[in-house]
Amino acid sequence: MIKKELSFTAFDSYGEEREHTETVRFLYSLPAIKMYEQRTGRNFFDDNQKALTAYTQLALATGVNGSLSDLTDEEKVKLMPLLMEPDFMNFLTEVIPCLYGEVENGRLVQNELTAETASLAPWFGDLIDIGFFSDLFYEFNRSRAKVPQDRKKPSTEVITSEKIYKVVFENRMDVFWAENQHFNYLMGTLHQMSINENEKKTLSNAELLNVMSD
Repeated sequence: MIKKELSFTAFDSYGEEREHTETVRFLYSLPAIKMYEQRTGRNFFDDNQKALTAYTQLALATGVNGSLSDLTDEEKVKLMPLLMEPDFMNFLTEVIPCLYGEVENGRLVQNELTAETASLAPWFGDLIDIGFFSDLFYEFNRSRAKVPQDRKKPSTEVITSEKIYKVVFENRMDVFWAENQHFNYLMGTLHQMSINENEKKTLSNAELLNVMSD
């Protein structure tokens, strides 16, 4: 479980701003996964993998070699562009409400009501950052034995530097193939234009001879 004390400013019943501190809890659980998939209509493990892929590609590009669960402040700054990456941002903003829970009668409750509470909470925006994603990554890995994993696309796969390289290399090969296809298309077009131009020149010479013979 992730437990955080968050401070924020909110208006009281008299309309005055007050500083508040609230303890919030987040739990990686089967109900949270099911709620995520019901609310989004997408597979939790697929979206989690997309977010991790976005992270690994940027980490490789920016030279961030540290573990996701142990990033330095400097590395977090380098990874800030992730907040503009749709796969990363969509997963983070949509998973936080589902993981949020409230204690009722000595047990943590996660349901649609608690999810809506989290979505509208004044502290919600404070968690949209690289630091909290690293907290989630650690929580997912720590609790994987207690939570049923996706059978078709397991989220327990260990991400290594070789796998990161493979993803980036394949993407680069796709770009190379597309550029090569475009180059071949341009060369073919130029060749056809050259043939057409020669045909025009031949036709013009023939017409000239006809005129001279007349």
